[in-house]
Amino acid sequence: MNFTNSLKALDKLIGSTLRALRESQKLYDAEGIQNEGLEKALKKTGAELRELRKSFSAILAAHAGTFEMVRYLNEGLRMEYQTILDYERYVNVVEDATLATRLRDFGAEERRHAHALSAKITELGGEPKFTVAHERRPDLTAFELLQQHLATEREAVKYYDMGLEKFDDPGFRWLIGKVKVDEEEHLKRLEALIEQYRDTALLVQESKNFKWIDPYMGKPGDRAWIE
Repeated sequence: MNFTNSLKALDKLIGSTLRALRESQKLYDAEGIQNEGLEKALKKTGAELRELRKSFSAILAAHAGTFEMVRYLNEGLRMEYQTILDYERYVNVVEDATLATRLRDFGAEERRHAHALSAKITELGGEPKFTVAHERRPDLTAFELLQQHLATEREAVKYYDMGLEKFDDPGFRWLIGKVKVDEEEHLKRLEALIEQYRDTALLVQESKNFKWIDPYMGKPGDRAWIE
């Protein structure tokens, strides 16, 4: 469940609570119960819940689309940073200079994507957030490494295709379309590299001392592009 759907669920819960309050009020009147404090509490609670529901409805009507775009972009940001992390993890320990250069180029392009997505999230009033969720094998052949990246790029293209189908905002679609074109170009270049390294046994081993410090997200209070 995402935040927008959770608000809708909360709206339904408030609605059912209001119905229960009305039923309680009817029974209170029908049974001749007299309690000034209880009567005031029932009326006050009903009024507050109606106002809260009205507020939620107005917020959803005005901003549901924006909430969905922010959620979508943050998932895209997570995917981009997963790829950045993958490239950073291996680029300095690859012995093949050509492959290392290609990985470094890919990583730089993914950083640009991450910056663009972060800027759009901020423009929409959200906050860039991501969690890199996938663990990677500590050592791979060059062919396996490239296949891993190819699968990640295919996932990204599919995801950005989904965004183009789902959202109508012109500026949003322009950004997603531009990133998608870049990812499709990455696919072509990765496919060519895979053919080049298909039969190689070159081992790409992750550095045991690898520590990735993300210079782009920064720390709270030190993220000018967000704060």
